[in-house]
Amino acid sequence: MNSPFTNHASNCQIKYCMYFGCNACGEPKSFVYECLECNFSLHAKCATSWPENLIHVDHQHSLVLQYEWPYAIEDCVNIFCKVCDGLCNDSKWLYYCAECKLGTHLQCATV
Repeated sequence: MNSPFTNHASNCQIKYCMYFGCNACGEPKSFVYECLECNFSLHAKCATSWPENLIHVDHQHSLVLQYEWPYAIEDCVNIFCKVCDGLCNDSKWLYYCAECKLGTHLQCATV
C-alpha cells in the first residue's frame, strides 16, 4: 500500500473495534488497521484496495487518489462530488483532477 499509512507499518496493529471512523472513507466498520501512535485507522479495504489513479466514465482526465485535502484548509474551498453532488469531506480521502479542480468521493469514483 502506498499511502500515509505505509510509514506506520512497523507500529501498525490489527485491532477489532466496533465504533470508529475510517480516516479514508469515514464509514464505520468493525475490522481496522490502526496506528495507535497517531490515532489513524483504516478499513482493510481502504488500506489496500483504492487505485492511485483511475479514469471515470464521466471525465476525460485521470483522477488521482488524494490522501490530504488538495487546498489549504484556511482557504475554505468546498469540493462537491462530480458523481453525487454531495460535499466532499476535507478530512477524508478523495479522487481529484487538479487540471479541472474536480473531485469525487472514494465510493462514487468507482461507480
